[in-house]
Amino acid sequence: MTQQTVQPVKPAISPEQIILAIKNMEKEQQEAFIEDLLATVSPEYLESIRSADEEDGIIQLMVKAGLVRPRRSKKLSPSDPVPEEERRKLAEKLGQTPGRLLSEIIISEREQ
Repeated sequence: MTQQTVQPVKPAISPEQIILAIKNMEKEQQEAFIEDLLATVSPEYLESIRSADEEDGIIQLMVKAGLVRPRRSKKLSPSDPVPEEERRKLAEKLGQTPGRLLSEIIISEREQ
């Protein structure tokens, strides 16, 4: 029996047609298609997804065990990391102790 070499099939559609078809998909379909395509052509991409999933699983186990706190779902904006009320209280507290170094104030707060 002779062994035949399989030749790759050349698609009859152009890359532009593929791009247009993807653009016409719904958002969820686009994301699924692109993820499947990346996983098919890039083993590194697939491994990075597996690695991220493992990392998330480890973090969830650590949270359940009480070793770490869960990640915050509500993020403060980078331009306003401290809420207004807390910032006001801190300003009042610092205003009550003129002439003291901030490090001294922090140390005395920790000791209380």
